[in-house]
Amino acid sequence: MIKSIVVVLLAVLSCSTDIIANTTSAAAFSQAEGKKKKKKKLSWKKKLKSADYAFQTANYYVAAKYYKEVLEEKPDLVEVKFKLAETSFEIRDFQLAEEKYKEVMDIAGDDFPKAYFMYPLMLKYNGKYEDAKKEFKSFSRRAKAFRDSQEASNYKKQAREEIKGIEFGEEAMENPKPVRVHHLGTTVNAANSEFSPYIRDNELVFSSLRADSFISVSADSQSQANLAQLGYIAKIYKAERINDSIFAQAEPFSDKINSSTDHTGSGSYSSDGKRFFFVRAVKQDESNVIISTIYVTEKDGSGNWKEPVMVTGIGEGTFSNRHPISVNTTYRRKKIEVIYFSSLRSENDGGEGGWDIWYATRPLEGEYDAKFDEPKNVGRRINTLRDEISPFFDLKTNSFYYSSNSPEGLGGYDVYETHGQLKKWAKAQNMGYPINSSVDDMFFTMNDRTTGGYLVSNRKGSIALKHPHCCDDIFSFKYYNRLDIGLEGLVYENINDSTKAVVDSVKVALYITNVDPEYVVDENAKKGESSVEIIKGDDVLIGEFIIAGDPSDQDLNNKMYFFDLNKDKYYKVVASKEGYIADFKFASTQGFTKSDTIRRDLLLRKKTDKIVLKNILYDFDKATLKPASKLTLDTLVQLLQADENAKLIVEIGAHTDSKGDDDYNMTLSQRRAESVVKYLVAAGVAEQRLRAKGYGETQHIAPNENPDGTDNEEGRALNRRTEFKVLGELEEVIYDTEDDSNN
Repeated sequence: MIKSIVVVLLAVLSCSTDIIANTTSAAAFSQAEGKKKKKKKLSWKKKLKSADYAFQTANYYVAAKYYKEVLEEKPDLVEVKFKLAETSFEIRDFQLAEEKYKEVMDIAGDDFPKAYFMYPLMLKYNGKYEDAKKEFKSFSRRAKAFRDSQEASNYKKQAREEIKGIEFGEEAMENPKPVRVHHLGTTVNAANSEFSPYIRDNELVFSSLRADSFISVSADSQSQANLAQLGYIAKIYKAERINDSIFAQAEPFSDKINSSTDHTGSGSYSSDGKRFFFVRAVKQDESNVIISTIYVTEKDGSGNWKEPVMVTGIGEGTFSNRHPISVNTTYRRKKIEVIYFSSLRSENDGGEGGWDIWYATRPLEGEYDAKFDEPKNVGRRINTLRDEISPFFDLKTNSFYYSSNSPEGLGGYDVYETHGQLKKWAKAQNMGYPINSSVDDMFFTMNDRTTGGYLVSNRKGSIALKHPHCCDDIFSFKYYNRLDIGLEGLVYENINDSTKAVVDSVKVALYITNVDPEYVVDENAKKGESSVEIIKGDDVLIGEFIIAGDPSDQDLNNKMYFFDLNKDKYYKVVASKEGYIADFKFASTQGFTKSDTIRRDLLLRKKTDKIVLKNILYDFDKATLKPASKLTLDTLVQLLQADENAKLIVEIGAHTDSKGDDDYNMTLSQRRAESVVKYLVAAGVAEQRLRAKGYGETQHIAPNENPDGTDNEEGRALNRRTEFKVLGELEEVIYDTEDDSNN
């Protein structure tokens, strides 16, 4: 939304568009406000020249002041009206921007074709969805005023996207989420902007510029050092929680972290609470470029914060990095720390457009090292051509939240939710109303009980210095009628056909899946019915649970896994252990109207076992698979495609009874095994992992005849079977981590 460098000064910490307008821009007020000196009155031409210069240098509050004064003397200057509209948009005075864009449209719209797009956009930001949609729909005709056809085409595309956002917003407001949003009050929020709330151990950590008025300095005194001397520096604060929406008076965070010379913000703890990440931002006086850098510190033996060190390896000093959030996790059986952060990088540097969310990892071994591996873009399931900012990872619900100003939202920045990690993510969902509004909503964070949390917004109700949407405040939110849904179960080992035992030392992984309702395995389906389609897979790992290995502990409750689930999702849970074939089951929370716990027990089989595939049926005397075989085979596809089984090389063995010639049965069984392999390959299982083997009638597991020589139909049925067994494992599963599977 805002692209100028100066406006990004504190935006590198907060992403707020106004906090800079209230700092650096306001600081450039010459003697326009504050202490006044006698001086010669400026002519309207000189005021216009000053306004234009202020606009070019992103001093938007200065520009707005002078444009208004020019229009008081020369109300018919359409170009100045347009410039005031543009300036008002930059400082988020959307009401004045709407008014001025409309005046430009009515007087000389074809000379200022951008006004045709910006006017309905301001209607959208002001919550006038019906009028905005009407104006956007008529934009195609008005876009002809653009002299550049490519520019006209781009604006038409944006208009269509904005209409989608309006329609979503209308539906969202007609069907609000069960959430109450509450302004946190003046113990936390001051007259300027607050951002980046983070709650831990009954303490709210947040960032703020605590100045409660504009500061006036001369135009040549806007260096970082001069602003710092005036106290115009953002810092991190803390406030003790009395309850979820009431806090004690805020006070500054540690002096080890807050700087007396640099802007400090975006503080958050590591997931284990041992470290504290934050950002420092400095305006380069010579180039006017803003560089924001991530730092980290940890406590010493006395509980005091150590001297912070710069997080390295992530493009520090070259790119602006902000909003760090740390997560300890296990990925491909390795314990790692991941930091997610937003960064401004060009397409040539791996960016998708504007600010993107990135991640970097380091091993969780040995003493702490602030050096991370080379960062990677999280991919297009999250990042767009617009700006994505303020990531937050909730470990309790395995949910990832961020904000985007994509046009398909309610307006401004909207909060989105997804699940996954690193470069693998489920499709993101807009959090709807009232979490989101028609203006900016950012820095979504859950409280430690997941009953609600906090967000930052410039919606109506925030403390305003200049106009209703100028300043960002922290709001609390709380879910009502919240559903608590859990998934639990035991992991068993198959001892024999009739006996099973609980297994110790097992890893259980939870995935978000794209399995549609009609494709979920129905464990109560009638024999032979198929309720699973071949799924090529969009499983996203979101959590792991390790069941401790203590065979002497006979309390089954201590051997049960448990996950918190979200409403209206599809899940897959997978149990794995060295030497065993991993098992999985599906769970769905679609349509839940009350709190509940889903039970899914899992069964592990040793890799040395032969496993009979039940209900694999063929046409009589042929190798053609009957449709009723689909359920079992599709389940086998899911089993073999699970990450935990990705190395397995398996044999598909087909067997016949004793009827018919030996050679004929051998050939028939081979064709049947090949038929199963062909099906599995078509479903996405790598051919090099499969072996087809026909055994004919050579490996009976039951008598084909009764002792009296009569036919044993039950025994023959058992002998006519298809099995699979593990032959070995691939040396390595090749993962292409650079491939963006989210595209």
